[in-house]
Amino acid sequence: MTLDWAPSLIPYVAPSIALAWLIGYLVVDHLARGSGSVFFKVFLGFGFGQGIASLTLLGVWSLLGPNRTVLLAVDGAMALGLIAGRMLRRRLRPAPADPALRPPTWTAEDGATAVALVLVLGLALFPFLLHALSSPHGHWDAWAIWNLKARYLVGLGDRWPWVLSDRLPHTHPDYPLLLPGAVASVWAGLRAEPPLAPALIGALFTLSTGGLLGVALAATTRPAVGCLAAAALLATPRFLYEGTAQQADVPLAFFLLAAVLPLTLSGRRAAGLRPAEAGWLAAAGAGLAAWTKNEGLLFLISLTGLTLLTLAAGSCPLSPAARRPFLAVSLAAVFALVAFKLSGTGRNDLLAAQGWEATFLRLTDPGRYVTVGRGLLGELRQIGPGHWGWFPLALPAGLLMIGRRPMRGRISLWGRGVALPAGAVALTFLGYLMAYVVSPYDLGFHIGSSLGRLLVQLWPATIALGCLALAGGSDEAAIDASNSPREPQAG
Repeated sequence: MTLDWAPSLIPYVAPSIALAWLIGYLVVDHLARGSGSVFFKVFLGFGFGQGIASLTLLGVWSLLGPNRTVLLAVDGAMALGLIAGRMLRRRLRPAPADPALRPPTWTAEDGATAVALVLVLGLALFPFLLHALSSPHGHWDAWAIWNLKARYLVGLGDRWPWVLSDRLPHTHPDYPLLLPGAVASVWAGLRAEPPLAPALIGALFTLSTGGLLGVALAATTRPAVGCLAAAALLATPRFLYEGTAQQADVPLAFFLLAAVLPLTLSGRRAAGLRPAEAGWLAAAGAGLAAWTKNEGLLFLISLTGLTLLTLAAGSCPLSPAARRPFLAVSLAAVFALVAFKLSGTGRNDLLAAQGWEATFLRLTDPGRYVTVGRGLLGELRQIGPGHWGWFPLALPAGLLMIGRRPMRGRISLWGRGVALPAGAVALTFLGYLMAYVVSPYDLGFHIGSSLGRLLVQLWPATIALGCLALAGGSDEAAIDASNSPREPQAG
């Protein structure tokens, strides 16, 4: 443990993170046109703020060179401008009350579940802090990739584009830069590089993922279900373990959840989101997922492709008000990320080592599929305590509570808003497995060193979709929200 980890640094690190958080909250509030749950926007705003911080740093560095003073001025001006815009919007057009988007009613049973969630959080926080304190610099990939790139961004001066070169191929120069950019933004403001900054960002991503999941499901189904889902996630040891790693897997899990939830909550009472606002937020979440890690780009392409495919087939579950902003932003994000990949960044190590003949031989080797399947079963058994983790334990308990008080309008797996993101998550998961089948590396080592982290990326979205599909909780008024006469005003 080093002096850089001392709590005395918190007053210096926290304001920089808080400024990005404020900007993210204000952007989410603007995209939601002022509607929606405050807590939903607070948790979502943290991740959006980190994405905006990274984009702002790279924009300033690219246009004006690495100038810390200009970066702070831009961040401050952005925050003041968003605050002024929010005040003006509230003065000119107050958000109308919508009885169809009412908050849920809490019962004594829900309160007891919330108390249990607090106890789970307390029990989970203790080993989380112990592991974070024992590994103040994170895990191996944090040293070799993510924090190293952040140090390049703030410490190389005009040579910062080396972060995208092939000079150090082990750093994966083709990886997106959301996490390094967010950490570098804090370090640039401090004019120092304390490990507390990436550690605190990782911890807040972990807690915000659980908070976002719990708040959304609590309002969509019942408060008890949301508390149970958050407890299932935050009591998963592998998820907490990766939360202290200072790597991009938990941030990616946050953004995948941030893309999935608005599509499933569109027009429901969950966060008070109307279809148009849900389309904007879902596209922003998917775009930031692609800016976090290569796996996020796979998810963005899967979600956008499925939307276009169902639209061409005449069965797109998204209403036109949600579809238009979603497709506009997501297609722009796909083109921007592909351009980033083709603009001179380093080559992807998996693709660079491939040849058509070798790839075909791996694809037609049944033994590789067996090895991948065995590795998957082994990792699934290790994601939580015992043999099969917390989700099989949480699901019966949740369904038992729901069954004691049936809800109207229960949705199914193929119901409105659930099938599309569920299909995108499934395609992303299939892409993960096929990447192992064609991997040029030792298959056992490759699976053992990375598959667990890939499962963590999909874990929060899987819990959310499973609870929504099996528990439901939409009401008639919310289902008809896409046809509400208020929608053009909101969009």
